[in-house]
Amino acid sequence: MLTTKQILDAAEKVLRKFGPRKTTVVDVARELSVSHGTVYRHFKAKADLHEAITKRWLERVTAPLAAIATEQSDPKVRLRQW
Repeated sequence: MLTTKQILDAAEKVLRKFGPRKTTVVDVARELSVSHGTVYRHFKAKADLHEAITKRWLERVTAPLAAIATEQSDPKVRLRQW
């Protein structure tokens, strides 16, 4: 069974290859060897898929930064880590 994570992983791969303007849901489906209808069961529109990818990327970036920001170490060290 196809998961949302698998779709997002494939979409990121395709986006890196073609860019956000040229990537289609059909391209993502092709990467997964499924029909585009299968992708649409998880995401109602291409914009929803892009939003999910953006949110996932932001979570990956902000989580480590939040950890650095809350540390009690020297500010210079934290700035370098950032």
